[in-house]
Amino acid sequence: MPRYELLQNITPVSSPYSSFHWKTGDYDKDFRQLKTYGDRVAVERDFGDLNIFYAYDNVWAKDDQAFPQILVSPNVGTIENPNGGITVPPTGPATIFTTDGSRYQQFPLDLDKYPDRAPFAIPSLYFITKNRGHVLNLTYGASDSLTLKSITGLRRSINYGGAVTSLGTSPVQAWASNYLDSKVFSQELQAIYTTTNFNITVGGIYFYEDVRDERDSGFSTNCPAGIAGVPCTPGGGPSRAPYYSPFAPNGGFIRQFSKTNAYAAYGQASWTPSVLDERLELTAGLRYSDDTKAARRDIFNGVILPAQLRNEAKEKRVDPAFTAKVKLTEDINTYVRYASGFRDGGANVRSQVFTAYDTEVLKSWEIGLKSQWFDRRVTFNIAAFKYKVDDQQQSIQTSPATNPSISDTFNVSVPYKAKGLEVELSARIVPGLTIAGNYTYVDSNKRLIGIDPVTLTTFKPNGTSILPSGPCAAAPAGNCAGALLVSPADIAAHPGASFLQLLGVGAARHAGSVSVDFSQPIDPGVFNIHFDWTRSSKMTCCAPYKLLTVVNATGTAASPSPRYNPGVFTNRINMRTGISEIPLGNGVKGELAFWVKNLLNHVDLGQLFPAGNGLSAAQPYPQAATYLQPPRTMGGEFRVQF
Repeated sequence: MPRYELLQNITPVSSPYSSFHWKTGDYDKDFRQLKTYGDRVAVERDFGDLNIFYAYDNVWAKDDQAFPQILVSPNVGTIENPNGGITVPPTGPATIFTTDGSRYQQFPLDLDKYPDRAPFAIPSLYFITKNRGHVLNLTYGASDSLTLKSITGLRRSINYGGAVTSLGTSPVQAWASNYLDSKVFSQELQAIYTTTNFNITVGGIYFYEDVRDERDSGFSTNCPAGIAGVPCTPGGGPSRAPYYSPFAPNGGFIRQFSKTNAYAAYGQASWTPSVLDERLELTAGLRYSDDTKAARRDIFNGVILPAQLRNEAKEKRVDPAFTAKVKLTEDINTYVRYASGFRDGGANVRSQVFTAYDTEVLKSWEIGLKSQWFDRRVTFNIAAFKYKVDDQQQSIQTSPATNPSISDTFNVSVPYKAKGLEVELSARIVPGLTIAGNYTYVDSNKRLIGIDPVTLTTFKPNGTSILPSGPCAAAPAGNCAGALLVSPADIAAHPGASFLQLLGVGAARHAGSVSVDFSQPIDPGVFNIHFDWTRSSKMTCCAPYKLLTVVNATGTAASPSPRYNPGVFTNRINMRTGISEIPLGNGVKGELAFWVKNLLNHVDLGQLFPAGNGLSAAQPYPQAATYLQPPRTMGGEFRVQF
């Protein structure tokens, strides 16, 4: 994507306390470039009853940020265009003025093709990931019925870099960077006892992680804010070098550390009773967990704290699981399953107060059928599921208009509930040709919560209701449509509280895929070709909540900016073709393949979030910004197996 050459030979600002510093270079490069390389070595050897397996892997990746651009939409009143009044001609750039007098240019975002140029300078920052690890597995056959295992892991992961928003989203370009260094050690011991009708597995796990977490944030000024009629710099570039201003006087740098010590013991037993011709199998499991996460912060907003902030999250619990299977025939099985699980609490890493949040608990139910038909040429599986999440962890920006880098993670007091259906069907039409498809339906609940500004905890409002369309003197433009009527009791108990409507995140209501695989032996090797098509309805991402207009008993109202994200969807076709099992001599085989992702170059929104002049109280979010999912990409690979 051609760029304005305004950001060459510059060095993005890094805090002097940071563990990494940006290099001087060309930051007018293309968006969404990915460079990666890695290696893996594995060795396995049997010594009689003892099997030893060792593997080492090392991966390096550099991932440039995507191109952020404003989404001009005719849908006035939605998050895509909440205020209206912003239009873009069908060709060429348009000058768009914000209410504080600043202005910038915006090319129309054509959802039929990917943009081929950026009409303004955006620092193209990147993330680098370094990951290496060791695995050592020992398996000892103590007897015909008893197997002992040891699984040891050691891993080091470092991720650093940053990203910046677009001039198209605001005359202020907010940016954030981070440095994350994680060291992990895990050890699992396992014993497996097997007889004709009874299997039991018992084990213990120890997990340790040491994390160094550094974050920085700031903004660059693209146009002189607050001065009416003053144009942007040539090409729409940032107006000040080194393209950085801190949200806080001493900078936005934060440094914190955390350590996790987790212990677990588990057992699972499967029993096939002699009744019902041994078609029934019962499985029960139990896990005891004892986890502790301790965190400390020593630098906040560029200042070394005289007394470090500390927090701790602890959890001791027992989680059960139960499954009952019935084999109706040799090719048809039904089952029902219940399981309980949890996600540990932790530190509010972007919070100003650095408190800890608690554990969230998941309880799930599932019933299903797995079957094969027509001499096992057709496979049909179906499952219905339901789950509930108590004390769900939800990250919410607490000051989006003044410092969007600050957020808190809350345990939501209202349970998150979802239910759905999964269907899978595959058929081997002729030898070498297989067609498969799947469909998923998910329905989740909307939740209304309040956030107390003093205790920073959530609560379930009482006696509230969302008003329908109609006149209301208290609301802007005389309309209370969608406003929340808050009870006097909630106002008295939680003065100044915010009220939000939460939606499910990351799961489309409807999603499905279709794939076609063909394989045919040739000389030499085997010819393979694969197609898959994935499609989903809109799903919530990025900002899964809506900050509601509040109307109290006296008729006064507030008008906060909407934060609800209506969602993004997927529509992708991928292809892969190649020749495998190519004989290379001495038992060594090779594979040569070529692939194309997003074959039709379909334009899909990858993220959609509120944008606009985040520092202008008069019009904080006049438009929505978007990142696009990757365009068509092609590549090839050659593998050797020996």
